[in-house]
Amino acid sequence: MFLSTEIRRLLTGVLMVFILQISYSQTIIVIGDSNTAMENSWLKFLGDSLPDINFVNRSISGNTIGFDNNGQPQLNTLKNINKYLGNANDSSCNAPPALIIISLGTNDCKKVFEGREAEVVGNMNSLLNVITDYYSDGYMIPKILIISPPPTSADDMLAEKYKGADSRVELLTEKFSQIAESNGIDFLDIYHSLKPVFPYLTLDGIHLNREGQIILSRMVLEYLKQNISDSL
Repeated sequence: MFLSTEIRRLLTGVLMVFILQISYSQTIIVIGDSNTAMENSWLKFLGDSLPDINFVNRSISGNTIGFDNNGQPQLNTLKNINKYLGNANDSSCNAPPALIIISLGTNDCKKVFEGREAEVVGNMNSLLNVITDYYSDGYMIPKILIISPPPTSADDMLAEKYKGADSRVELLTEKFSQIAESNGIDFLDIYHSLKPVFPYLTLDGIHLNREGQIILSRMVLEYLKQNISDSL
């Protein structure tokens, strides 16, 4: 009964309305993977709640922080980050974004990358450095938020390519939290928040279903209300 009660509590929160005083011209860049790229993602629900924000979605299914997933360099964020940021600036009249959200890590935890967790941590540090350097010459550096990867299901519920992913996601959640603290940037731990109810929030053990996406959108909306609204 605890899980169903918890789900009801979380879903009830979705109905809360937050009125944020925000500027029409403000931009938020989101760099993510399939959980953000899908049609009815948390970002879609977040955008519905904040229609005056210019959300620039740079999310691709299969995206990693710094690996050529399936041998494809276009799925390596480190190799493409300058293009993402440049295209986002073009869409916002060259004004720097108010916030950059990084929602990556699930694909870096695939079985093929097992044992390379230290590289993932290094790649995240490199990504933050590139972003900071990009805006350091004549621009105000945007605020950055790292969102941990969501949990995954147990191995018997996963496709072979994701076996063992949850333990690696848990490790990266801890490491990403430490990276955020050491760099003075924000961190949103969705792994531990969603873990108790995750069996009810997933399509296939990896991707969030509609309820999971709505809950995640609410969590990000709470973050924006508490940390960003005054500066937008």
